[in-house]
Formats: sequence, structure tokens, C-alpha cells
Amino acid sequence: MNRSSLAVILPLALGANLISALPSFSQVEATFQFSPLQSIFAVSGQKATQSFLVTNTGKKATAIQIKMVKRQVDLDGKEINTDADDDFILYPPQMLVKAGERQTVRVTWVGNASPTQELSYRIIAEQLPVDLTEIRQIQGSTTVAIKVLFKYIGSVYIAPPNVSPNVSLESAVCQVETDKTGKKDSKLQLTFANQGTAHAILTDLRLNLSPIGKETIPVKLEAKQLIGVNGENILAGSKRRFSLPCPAGLPNEKLSGTFEYDRN
Repeated sequence: MNRSSLAVILPLALGANLISALPSFSQVEATFQFSPLQSIFAVSGQKATQSFLVTNTGKKATAIQIKMVKRQVDLDGKEINTDADDDFILYPPQMLVKAGERQTVRVTWVGNASPTQELSYRIIAEQLPVDLTEIRQIQGSTTVAIKVLFKYIGSVYIAPPNVSPNVSLESAVCQVETDKTGKKDSKLQLTFANQGTAHAILTDLRLNLSPIGKETIPVKLEAKQLIGVNGENILAGSKRRFSLPCPAGLPNEKLSGTFEYDRN
């Protein structure tokens, strides 16, 4: 699942100095499921309240906590989360779900009733430290017990009427960069700006680049050549900067460019 998708499952290990003793987390099954992993709320009315479902797929009762956080993403893609307790009512915020059973969580928007653009949040469903899954691994003559928690992180958008994205390629430049080892390499720096009122996911991105002021055939880059950019999420009113190897045929200078992506 790429970064523009709506959620990830995060197993959290306790005992950082013992991480090397762990088997692959891909071998560990989550003990609960959470859905949906994306939801778009209206600022008022019926769609200002939505339901989420917690399903215990394990063999023991599990304690789950639900919380909401505000979501911002900086220029280089680092996500910043802050408390959002005053913007939502969650019922119930904590629960003990028996093996094989389900629990519905109702989430109601009580924040700004007239925002000027789409607002972005995360909904987090995390297992509390009760009856944790335990992994035992023999390391030498020592048996190491690692307790694992699971966490789902979903995307929630608060969308006033008639919002839409407006993404532009603010800058493109190939330039020589030096890494920490002293190795020099030519990198393509792309900066996209979303001046619209809703988020945009750059799905199936296609990019045409050429030197500024020169009549040359543009270098065409397809989605598979834009790994790390294709599928990325640009929130309303924000910018994202990406770096990837400079394609052959482009000089180390500022470039002009056009792009397309799947807006559906």
C-alpha cells in the first residue's frame, strides 16, 4: 500500500534492544481489524457523524482505544500530528472486544462548522497493553519475550461543500548533490503546490520535462519512473518536495514541465 493510501498497520515492539530477536513482523497476524480506513465527513448534517467497525479476529479479548489527531505534512513529507480532542466526539473511545465479536464506534464532527477548505485528520485505533500477543525467541541460552501491539492509522477528511484540488508544478530542477559519503550525483528536485481546497493524490502521474527556453523534445516520465512521487498525497493548501535521480537527457539546470495524473 503506497503512502497516498489511507492507513497502515503498525506492530509496536516493546524492548528496543531486543528487536534483532524478532521474526519478521509479516509473520505476525493482527489480532483485530478496523474499518473503514478512509472517511469523508460533512461539516454538518447526517454525514457529520460516521461509524467505524472494530473486529476482534484473535482468540482472546482485546482492549482497543480510538483517538483523533490533526494531520499536517511538511515540505519533505514528514507528517505532524497534534491533539484533536475538541474537534470530535467518539463513542466509545475505549472498549474491550471479546474474541470473534465486533464493536461499532461512532465519530461526530463538532469542530469548525464553516471551514474554507478541507481539513485533514487521522483516526487511530490501537491495541492497549492488555492480553498482548507475545513472541518468544531463543537467543543463545536466553528466551526473549517481546510483546507486540497493533495500530491502525486511517485518514479522515472534513469536507465543506464544493472543495476541489488545484495542483501545480511549482519548480523542477536537476542539480548535482553530494551525499554523506562525498559521492556526487545528479538529482531531480520537484516541488508540487496544492493551492486548492481539497487534497490530491498523484495517482498514475505522468511528467514532461525540458530545459527552459530551449526547443527540445521533452523527456517523458511515466508513473513507474516516478517512484516516491507517484501516488503521493498533497493536502489542501500545502506543498511537497521530492527528490529522485535526474533522468538521462536533462541538463543540471532549472526545467519547465507539465504533468497529468488520475483525478478520479
